[in-house]
Amino acid sequence: MRNLFLIVAIVLVFFIVRLLLRRAGSAGKRRVEGPRQMVRCDHCGLHVPDDEAVRSQDGHVFCSEEHRLSGPRK
Repeated sequence: MRNLFLIVAIVLVFFIVRLLLRRAGSAGKRRVEGPRQMVRCDHCGLHVPDDEAVRSQDGHVFCSEEHRLSGPRK
C-alpha cells in the first residue's frame, strides 16, 4: 500500500511539473506577424525589413547608419 501511494504521488508531481513547464513555455512565445517588406542596402546588398532600414535624403536605403554615411557603392 505504501509503495502504491509513493508511485501515485510521483506520477502526480510529474504531471503537475509538466503542465507548469508547458504553460511557461507558451507564454514566452511571441506571435509571428506575417511577411514583412524587405529592402536591399545600397551599400552592401544586405536585405533588411523596410521599417528598420535607414534612408538618406536622396532616397537611398541602407542597413545601418554607418553604411548611410559611407554612401552607395557604384
